[in-house]
Amino acid sequence: MTPSRPLIVPDLLRRQVERNPERIAVVVDGHGEMTFAQWDQRADRIARQLISCDLQPGDRVGLMFSNGDGLDYLAGYIGIHKAGCVAVPLNTRYRHGELRHVLTHCGASVVVCGAEYSTLLKEAVGETGIILLDPAQLKVDPTDEGEGFVPVQRNPDDLADILYTSGTT
Repeated sequence: MTPSRPLIVPDLLRRQVERNPERIAVVVDGHGEMTFAQWDQRADRIARQLISCDLQPGDRVGLMFSNGDGLDYLAGYIGIHKAGCVAVPLNTRYRHGELRHVLTHCGASVVVCGAEYSTLLKEAVGETGIILLDPAQLKVDPTDEGEGFVPVQRNPDDLADILYTSGTT
């Protein structure tokens, strides 16, 4: 079967879920693993939460996790795309001034982050109204799992990520 449009990132995960749902997709050494189906479900949960924050397609969402939180990072990244939003990975070495600059420059309304960065991010966002979302705090609603979440439609030409660099050589 030939797709009617080029595949985008969430489509690639969905394809693997259809083919190998129980196959291990990711292993984070010392921090766990997840199957393709688990990855998809976790990403759906994050996407639902982002959509409930009244985000619209193309809205910017920051993403900040430590290496040990790789499973949450990957679920967050796909979840951002499933919600139709633009992922903005944040450097974990940024200080609050740098974070504030990046988040306001890109126009982020939400940051999906690990708990260890919540204090730094709270200082950085101050009174900007940016919402912090920790995937570990999302409750699992058994009625949501496997209910066929439909990602927000995006096109291959739509902006997917905004990447900031340090500007050093």
